[in-house]
Amino acid sequence: MGYSMSKEIIYWLGDYNPEKEAIAKEVKLLHNHFSSSFLFSMTPYKEFKIGKRMIKFYRKLHPLRPFISLVEKQFRISHIFSWGGESYYLNRLKYGPKLLTVSGGLPKDISPETINKADIIVVECELDRQRLIEHGLEPGKIRLIYPGIAPVPARTRASSAQFTILFASAPLFPKMLAARGLYLLLQVAERLKEVSFLILWRKKETEFIDKIINKNKHANVCVINRIVKNMSEIYDKADAVIAPFTTS
Repeated sequence: MGYSMSKEIIYWLGDYNPEKEAIAKEVKLLHNHFSSSFLFSMTPYKEFKIGKRMIKFYRKLHPLRPFISLVEKQFRISHIFSWGGESYYLNRLKYGPKLLTVSGGLPKDISPETINKADIIVVECELDRQRLIEHGLEPGKIRLIYPGIAPVPARTRASSAQFTILFASAPLFPKMLAARGLYLLLQVAERLKEVSFLILWRKKETEFIDKIINKNKHANVCVINRIVKNMSEIYDKADAVIAPFTTS
């Protein structure tokens, strides 16, 4: 059975790298589900890709930016994701209703007037909803929809199995480690030696993370350093998932 709405949707975002980034994975699922939708990405990296259902280009290629208006006119609904470029898109899209999905906050310099250009704003956690209201957004515009995950079959654990906690983040840059709570997590791991801690890493800054783990000699901390295509495989290893973020 087809979905007629799929011919009316275009997704706008900054970088699109679903192999490594969670927001991009959400977009990919929607893009695949609505088979006639289109995806428009302005990436901070020197990449260019164009296909039947998507275009991705280096955001500093200014001659390509006028295509935003030309592409937008072909679709009735614009769905913007807050992973870079949301302010640029909100200020330039003008031909139809705009849906903005906020995940992990918004840039501090974006104004309430700019955000209010979205007709509906979706947040993925209560904290983001409160932040937007404090930022001056109309509560009636905001919808809280938690991101879904694929169901994980129940597993049988041996009574002697070590309780395992999965760290729910893999920061892209070393400067993000403190805010994402990695150092806090390692302090907890030092105290709870009977608990196993599992950390995913995206094959980036690998020497840095290895140095942190080895320096503190955390025998109960395991780092999986690869691109994980099936998260159910990882969820199956954990008893709990935590996100000990210390700042936004």
